[in-house]
Amino acid sequence: SGDTAWTSFLVNGDTSRILQNRMPGDYEYYISENGGSRSSCNDQFSVNCATDIVYVYNAFQAPELGRLGRVRVFGTQGGKRLYDIFLVSDMGDTTAALNVRQRNYTDLPAGSYQLYVQDDFGCAADSVGQFTINSLDTAWIPNLINAPNNSPNGFRPTWNSVPGIINYQLRVLNVTDGTLEAFITGITDTMRAVTGLTAGKLYRFNVRSRYNNGTANVNSAYSNPVSRNLTIAGNKQDGNGINQETAALKVYPNPTREVLFVQAPVGSAIKIVDLNGRVVAERIAANAEELFSLSAFADGVYLVQIVGNNINHLERVVKH
Repeated sequence: SGDTAWTSFLVNGDTSRILQNRMPGDYEYYISENGGSRSSCNDQFSVNCATDIVYVYNAFQAPELGRLGRVRVFGTQGGKRLYDIFLVSDMGDTTAALNVRQRNYTDLPAGSYQLYVQDDFGCAADSVGQFTINSLDTAWIPNLINAPNNSPNGFRPTWNSVPGIINYQLRVLNVTDGTLEAFITGITDTMRAVTGLTAGKLYRFNVRSRYNNGTANVNSAYSNPVSRNLTIAGNKQDGNGINQETAALKVYPNPTREVLFVQAPVGSAIKIVDLNGRVVAERIAANAEELFSLSAFADGVYLVQIVGNNINHLERVVKH
């Protein structure tokens, strides 16, 4: 193009320089002495696309539907470290991952795909990856039925029986913290108690089967997820994972002006606390519904705390 693309100074007896990471094209170079005028000596050379851009990937066929795995790119010529990865479906849809060294692909629909890799100069890898995600045989996927409360700190997920399988694998995800809480393999029953969980967290359960497809032992895709919130240690949950005792609590009206009604089990301790932590009213519930007069309270936000057998409930109330 006629633009100066690179300049380097040779000092302390240096007699050579390595030129790398240049855009493909035609070049010429000049050498001058002590910063003087450009010499008449020059030479021409061409930069071609790198030929060592290679990549590997792990393709998982059925029953691992929708999982290509990790695509990793290797290519050190010219000092390049980041590449563009293109995934093209047989429908012509393209997914681009730009300036990356690797990329994971999951949840891909069944079909044929091609992979292309190039650097930011537009130089592409020599090979093109081709693979197929097959349709899933759903006969081997268990159906996760429920995950009722099992103990003060756990649940007991249950699922239907799948004939002809080797065993089951249960995955427990702590959704609140985004961490894998447990991965239990080798289960031969259609249930498994999971204990030692932390209250106040949301947990998601998935189960899959391990079976022989006639050639090797493989895993099915995961079942539908079931999520349960472990609100308070020792809570009593119904078949849908609802805390029956907490569900019976009611604080109304909210916002309120003069009075506040609190429905709670008889014997529960009820406190109304201001935002400074000062208890402004409290009593032990003698009836299924207690009435509190708020006429003497200043306008603002208050917290209603209800403590009883397997209950520790806190609710925000606005008085205006």
